[in-house]
Amino acid sequence: MISFIKGGMKVRNSYQIYKELHTILKSSGYVQGDNHGHFEGGVKLGIGAFNLMLSLLPTRTLRLLEFVGFSGNKEFGLEQLQEGCSEHTFRSFLCNMLLLCYHTFMSFILGTGEGDVEDAEKLLQPYLKKYPKGSIFLFFAGRIEEIKGNLDAAIKRFEECCEAQQDWKQFHHMCYWELMWCFTYKRHWKMAYFYADLLSKENNWSKVKG
Repeated sequence: MISFIKGGMKVRNSYQIYKELHTILKSSGYVQGDNHGHFEGGVKLGIGAFNLMLSLLPTRTLRLLEFVGFSGNKEFGLEQLQEGCSEHTFRSFLCNMLLLCYHTFMSFILGTGEGDVEDAEKLLQPYLKKYPKGSIFLFFAGRIEEIKGNLDAAIKRFEECCEAQQDWKQFHHMCYWELMWCFTYKRHWKMAYFYADLLSKENNWSKVKG
């Protein structure tokens, strides 16, 4: 319990630092240095991520956290991350990935239904064009096609993702999970079972006890 409280305090301190840095960026006395772009990109990533993640918490939990100095504004968080994406800094890629996760996963897992597939496609396209064999980009491409209901295209992307690299098996498992559902939606039960069985044998995700 003590470790949990200490961890919470560290997260709060990090959040407060980002808020202070954001205030400094907006102040009239701030002087831009040589690394201003990277500094600003880091602040946008931090303040954007905190606001977006906190805004997705249940209302009761968020109200409780507001008493200890946290606050979450989804629109502001998305705006900061979007601005961070558009700048060519060290953190622009991370802003992009976080937005892709929000639009293609978090909004569906949490049941908010507020993800924007068109935005996700726009965010992904430059990276997919530059790195057509990049496994992480192929994975998001597959997820977008799955959301749009283009199951054959999604299956192709997930299979390409598995072929693109052989070192990170956990990434294969993410693809197997999506492939299992794609074949389930198509009512191709044997293939759905095939990937479910692969997952059961190859990974140690939490299993249902019969």
